[in-house]
Amino acid sequence: MDNPFPKGKTLLNGSEKELSEIERYYRTLINSLNEDLLVIDREYRITDINNMALQTLGKTRQEVIGHLCYEISHGLNEPCDGHSSPCPLRQVFDIGEPVKCRHEHITSTGKTEHVDILASPIMDPEGNVSHVIEAIQPLPGCHWDQAEETLKESEARYMDLYENAPDMFASVNVKTALIEECNNTLANTLGYSKEEIIRRPVFDIYHPGCLEEAKEAFKFFAETGEIHDKELQLQRKDGSKIDVSLNVTSMRDKDGHILFSRSTLHDITARKRAEGDLRQSEARYRMLYNNTPVMLHSIDREGRLISVSDYWLTTLGYTRDEVLGCKSTEFLSEKSRRYISEVVLSEFMQTGHCHNIECQFVKKNGNILDCLLSAISERDTDGQVLRSMAVIIDITDQKRSISINMSRLHLIQFAETHSLDEILEETLNEVEKLTDSLIGFYHFLEDDQKTLCLQNWSTRTKAKFCKAEGKGLHYAISDAGVWVDCIYQQKPVIHNDYASLPHRKGMPEGHAEVTRELVVPVLRGERIAAILGIGNKPTDYNDTDIETVSLLADLAWEIAERKRAQEEIRRLNQELEQRVLDRTAQLEAANKELDAFAYTVSHDLRAPLRHIEGFLDLLRKTIETPLDEQSRYYMDNISDSANKMDMLIDDLLSFSRMGRHALSFGPVDLGPLVRDVIRELEPDSAGRKITWRIGDLPMVDGEAALLRIVLDNLISNALKFTQPRQQAKIEIGSIPGQASEVVIFVRDNGVGFDMDYADKLFGVFQRLHRPDEFEGTGIGLASVRRIIAKHGGRTWAESKPDQSATFYFSLPQP
Repeated sequence: MDNPFPKGKTLLNGSEKELSEIERYYRTLINSLNEDLLVIDREYRITDINNMALQTLGKTRQEVIGHLCYEISHGLNEPCDGHSSPCPLRQVFDIGEPVKCRHEHITSTGKTEHVDILASPIMDPEGNVSHVIEAIQPLPGCHWDQAEETLKESEARYMDLYENAPDMFASVNVKTALIEECNNTLANTLGYSKEEIIRRPVFDIYHPGCLEEAKEAFKFFAETGEIHDKELQLQRKDGSKIDVSLNVTSMRDKDGHILFSRSTLHDITARKRAEGDLRQSEARYRMLYNNTPVMLHSIDREGRLISVSDYWLTTLGYTRDEVLGCKSTEFLSEKSRRYISEVVLSEFMQTGHCHNIECQFVKKNGNILDCLLSAISERDTDGQVLRSMAVIIDITDQKRSISINMSRLHLIQFAETHSLDEILEETLNEVEKLTDSLIGFYHFLEDDQKTLCLQNWSTRTKAKFCKAEGKGLHYAISDAGVWVDCIYQQKPVIHNDYASLPHRKGMPEGHAEVTRELVVPVLRGERIAAILGIGNKPTDYNDTDIETVSLLADLAWEIAERKRAQEEIRRLNQELEQRVLDRTAQLEAANKELDAFAYTVSHDLRAPLRHIEGFLDLLRKTIETPLDEQSRYYMDNISDSANKMDMLIDDLLSFSRMGRHALSFGPVDLGPLVRDVIRELEPDSAGRKITWRIGDLPMVDGEAALLRIVLDNLISNALKFTQPRQQAKIEIGSIPGQASEVVIFVRDNGVGFDMDYADKLFGVFQRLHRPDEFEGTGIGLASVRRIIAKHGGRTWAESKPDQSATFYFSLPQP
């Protein structure tokens, strides 16, 4: 690039040539920006655009200039299209002030990216908004090269890029001077079809006014094999001409002879037209430079500022006279100045550029701005740096958001392994770090909204600044200092001049001296739950500090509530565990009593029964005369009752032991088990006509001995209650049950029972038939239910009186 400020020249003599140089300088500067810039008039038409925006949109200047902005850029809304997000253009034209918003931006490849759009006004001499400058900046984490990587994945996309590239391409046979190949752009630009171009003499496409110059260039190419930036004119089919910049490379054979030329023709018609309008547009470009919503500056070879944009001055709070001639590093923090000098500068001098260097600029009021700096240099013919141009983007808000989120994540993780007291202290430490404060405290406000409870101070406060006692102390709001203004006002309060407050009450002994303070209440509905306060920041507290402190104060309260709930759950669990232990002890005592009862039943109750049986035998033997029928009936009843009582004791003991029996599970094949039970019951079925139907029975998981008892009881019942039938029918099988269970049934055609009394079937000593009809103790089905319940299953029955009965039990599916 030529030097826009030749030696000995100034920008103040007003000559046309110097205006042209300034115009070119500002256009170079604007085109060097690594963000999209568009200038839009009040009819929402694009009047200017930089190279980066053209690259993003994948369009040429001819395809953009004069078009409606929302037809060209997918990041912009039509002013009256009814979108929920406001149009930044309309807002700027309406209010005459910069507007910043966020949009989804669709690149030329169809890729959706999130961008920040900053729209700034350009005023005419009467002070009205004539144009708007829009700066479209990708959010951190968005990379434009992702779209290029997508293009590289497909050869077809490459061909599409070649055919429809903004530049015109052609291959020419050097011997015949015929066009052998061209892209769609060349054909479309000249108004021909590709078939009309291919095999056409190359000189036919040049305008007659430069034909001789084109032939000389062709001759030069045949001798040298290359042409660089040769400006010529082409002629369209309709006779109009187009200005182009011609670059040609060669394709040679193995002997080095030139076979074909590869020509790239860049349409410079717009550039030519723009060059003719330099004087008219210089003021517009100066306005664009000054109103671009990023900080711009230029420095000379000694690093001194030779130009700064208005946005640069507004952001840092200086006037132009205060900064021009100063070294640019004077406005950096000490740390950033050292980093730029020791690390960045040497590489910049070698490469001539740097991109997205993180650094900190210091505003005139002392506040720090986190920024990204990108710069390019302009060099003379000897490679020496003449001047450098820099773009500085303020990322303070983004950095602050990241820092806050990192602190929140840290506190959430910290809370998993630390107490509530430690969490509050760590919260204050994080708030101090984010706001550059020196002291911090956290209070709870009781439900009465009148009593405060000091919970904790920050680590640094306790170690260096505050030795006052009172942690956990409860005291009234009326006894507190000016920081409780936040309670009365129900909002955050800043005291940047603490000493001047007339209603301050002074500090307790050992308390830190306070110069500034910010106090934020934690609101839950209309109630204040807690208060977080910080103090002694070197500079004044502001709204940004309020937002930061509020986020962490709310998080700390949420963690505190969760910790309290966890502690309450832990206390309840401990109480529950103790109650379980007590209950277990009671059950063990009850089991011991039950064992003692079983021993009593087994020994003490059996003794009288044995005496009854013994004395009945002695009585029969001592009676010499035969007893009459009535006497024998009485004695048989006594004997039968004693035997039944003995059986009842056996069943009761068995039922009692079953509840304490520890299960030993294993695979049980029910088919063989059923057949074994039927075989053991053959004496009970001798002489009877019984039809057995045994279906396919599954393999289950359980204790074989107990499942044998279940089947024995159910099959015995089926034999017993089918005794009145001449032809008994007993069916045993399985059916699908609920999810993850199998159902076994035993069905008979016996006397059945009334379903109104079905709930009594499985109770101890419950019988639905008289003892003189069917013998039994009423414990068998109770044992079935207990065994199946211990296996995790269910028991139930269905019946029709004097027709049939079906007993079911389910087992979990293995």
